[in-house]
Amino acid sequence: EPPFLPNAISFTAVIDGWSRRGDAEKAEAVLGMMTEFDVKPSIVSYNAVIAAWSRVAKNKRIAAKHAEKIFQRVLDMPGIEPDVHSYASLLLALTNSCKQPEGVERAADILRGMEKEVDFCFLTEARA
Repeated sequence: EPPFLPNAISFTAVIDGWSRRGDAEKAEAVLGMMTEFDVKPSIVSYNAVIAAWSRVAKNKRIAAKHAEKIFQRVLDMPGIEPDVHSYASLLLALTNSCKQPEGVERAADILRGMEKEVDFCFLTEARA
């Protein structure tokens, strides 16, 4: 038996690695692997996958839909709440698909529906 087993931190590190390489599908697959190891994803794990979808270079409209799907999973999950990073990454994914007006409109809807104030300085820095 190995001396250490993967945990949420180690899985999230791998998710983040795939995210930084621009491979959102692999990042999301690692999120799915967590259940195989009976590891509960943290909000940081979900945020890393949402961020991965916000970085996709091609098919930005599809990427935005994937990011929103993961975000919805967070909303539906008991004991986990989205944070400023969740919202920032989702809004980036939606506004990156801005050739499609519904992406920006959807981002505006999310802004109007947010329950907590988001640090918009962070959103501005995330764009840079």
